[in-house]
Amino acid sequence: MKILVVDDSITMQRLIAKVLKEVGYTDITICKSAKEALESLQSELPRLILLDWHMPEMNGFELLKKLKNNEQYKSIPVIMLTVEDEMENVSKAIDHGAEGYILKPINKDLLLTRLKDIEDNKTLGLNY
Repeated sequence: MKILVVDDSITMQRLIAKVLKEVGYTDITICKSAKEALESLQSELPRLILLDWHMPEMNGFELLKKLKNNEQYKSIPVIMLTVEDEMENVSKAIDHGAEGYILKPINKDLLLTRLKDIEDNKTLGLNY
């Protein structure tokens, strides 16, 4: 499964990639900004996007809205990764199409559970 990680923190990029590789996900693309992610999507579509909320220029929530309002990208599952723990922001992300929301620092078991849920739903033919 191809996974796109969008996070401006090099430390988080490395941590997420390490966790994913430890459990067998090796097809990982890392982007440091929303703009870079949009450029990456032009050449290859991932099966999942792990998206940081706080980034310069365009934040993750703005990118989420762009993705979910675009016919070509709206079916790609997005899991928000963030320190934003206010219920209003969690609800806002879910209401705008995020399939998951994981607080940083990232809990490896929770991330793996979300990835398995998404893979299982795709296997079942569900719409995300």
